[in-house]
Amino acid sequence: MRIAIVDDEPKIRRGLHACIEGMRDEWRVTGTAEDGESALRLLEREPPDVLLLDMNMPGMDGPALLERVSADYPSVRCIVVSGHAEFHFAQNAMRYGALDYVLKPIQPEKVEEALRKAYESIRRERSREEEQRYVEGSRRELREKLLQDLLFGAAPMREEEARGKAEKLELELLPRFVVFTLRVALGSSEHGAETASGLLCELKAKAQAALEASGGGFALPDGADGLALVLRLGAKPAEDEARIAAAMRQFASLGRGGLELRVGAGRPCEALTETARSYAEAAAVRNAPRGEEPPRDESGYSLVVRGAIRYMREHYPRNIKLSDIADSVYVHANYLSELFKKQTGENVIDFLTDVRVEAAKRLIVRNEYKIYMVADSVGFKEPRYFSQVFKKKTGLTPAEYRTKYGPP
Repeated sequence: MRIAIVDDEPKIRRGLHACIEGMRDEWRVTGTAEDGESALRLLEREPPDVLLLDMNMPGMDGPALLERVSADYPSVRCIVVSGHAEFHFAQNAMRYGALDYVLKPIQPEKVEEALRKAYESIRRERSREEEQRYVEGSRRELREKLLQDLLFGAAPMREEEARGKAEKLELELLPRFVVFTLRVALGSSEHGAETASGLLCELKAKAQAALEASGGGFALPDGADGLALVLRLGAKPAEDEARIAAAMRQFASLGRGGLELRVGAGRPCEALTETARSYAEAAAVRNAPRGEEPPRDESGYSLVVRGAIRYMREHYPRNIKLSDIADSVYVHANYLSELFKKQTGENVIDFLTDVRVEAAKRLIVRNEYKIYMVADSVGFKEPRYFSQVFKKKTGLTPAEYRTKYGPP
């Protein structure tokens, strides 16, 4: 416990200093002052936990100092040391915020008793603050868990159940909100070798600040290279389009050093159970080729199929297999194959191949990469096999496609 002493009598200051230093190892005097002005300078440099002060001092006296400390340093406990035993002096000291009142001549046991009272007061307050931080931390974690369940469909629930949980956790999104997705395109930046985790941590903090400045919301991790952003909208649907467009521009500008951020937005929601739908739409827009709409309307697909599609669009450059895709949505590979075929009319691997070929088209027409580099960047390790697949899907070899659709 850090203690400061304010008294115009040097003998009193020295006596209190020596008395306190011999009481407890964890109690130490961090400074002394001879009047109120000096005490304020001391407080500015290093506020103590406890301030022992005389009431009668030249210049700024004890009552004036107490009033300033109470207003500017409310966490500092003040103990008055005075030679006046009259009740109204003690009453005035308490009125100005003093915790205790010790009479002169000073008795060490009285000082220790007052300091012990201050110590217990500080300990109780810090305990309450620690408990409050724990409660707030737990509540924040539970809010994020509920949002993740709603976004990714990990725990399907009815609207009544979702609203009940949101109300208990003070998760305020209604009456209207919208979901954005933000993905870091590491390959487009000079920071390509930088770890995604560091970038995402920085971006999450920036995105959260942007959301709070735009009406409130939540930024959540979305895989190793993305964020899901939930923005609270107003009650007027007519204002949605302008607010979403402004937010899109703001989120896209959060990158640094040429870092490319791909942002997508879903349609506004008026029910918590619409969160997953808005998220899937945002992911589809984000992953679509620039200037194009998503290749199909996915709002009618199940959460499992939408999750598999999202995984393929985000991870197609890697050597992913059916089992990897199934694991990403927590189902068996056979079940995913059957469900995917039933809902989309395609099998999973054909869909993945289409995603890769579409990505290859965009790279080929830019005429910046050799064909074998394009093949590798979209998940084909064998250039010859890539050329065969590409011609089967497009009717042209990669070189022919470049000649036909690339720059003159």
